[in-house]
Amino acid sequence: MELFRLDGERALVLGTGGIGGAIAKGIAQAGAEVVIADVSEENLTRAQRAIESAGGTVHRIRVNIRGKADVEALYQKVNELLPNITLSVNAIGLNRMAHAVDTTEEDWRAVLDGFLSNLFWSNQQAAKIMLPQKRGKIVNLASMSGVIVTGDMGASYAAAKAGVIQLTKALAAEWIAGGVYVNAISPGNVETALTAAFLSDEAARRSVSQSIPLGRVAQPEDIVGPALFLLSKASDYVVGQNLLVDGGYTIR
Repeated sequence: MELFRLDGERALVLGTGGIGGAIAKGIAQAGAEVVIADVSEENLTRAQRAIESAGGTVHRIRVNIRGKADVEALYQKVNELLPNITLSVNAIGLNRMAHAVDTTEEDWRAVLDGFLSNLFWSNQQAAKIMLPQKRGKIVNLASMSGVIVTGDMGASYAAAKAGVIQLTKALAAEWIAGGVYVNAISPGNVETALTAAFLSDEAARRSVSQSIPLGRVAQPEDIVGPALFLLSKASDYVVGQNLLVDGGYTIR
């Protein structure tokens, strides 16, 4: 359907692990030209091959984001490869979990900077490109952990993801008058490299699957449709929303 096509759009996908890589491929299949950025050469290569095998056009940038300056440098490179992007997807991920009483200041800062601060800097740089064009769409990857408490670990992660959701709403309110949409997706349990060790235990997988009304753990491809919706004309009346994609987990 034409509503979901992205022909002529120019996109940056920041973070090309499981979910980000799947979204990058979906965007390219829908007609957009894509720049993918990640710290991992393995992630970049896998995403590039998937996009090219699907007939898409892709550029790649290896980047290690440690703060605002790194994000600014990334967007400068993006603008050289693919000027005036119209779409931005922020799917940065890291694995740093600890019980709250054991969380160090280094742990806390790494999680908050990785998932929230650097995401903000990326939104800011995207808006600086999109607002003068008076059009653009930004999708931030949050989590159902930013909406509900899901376990006995990950307080810093939950705080960061709740921050992503509220930040998304605040930026949407500020930028929509300039034609820039900002929305978020909150996945539930998704099978990626970050969750593979836990889900490889059959008892753990069975327990998680039984807690999801749909009866299974999500695959990265399950997040592609919602992302295409929020990036395409199909969502032109959707502003500042957090779309839960959790197989029904949060309605139990």
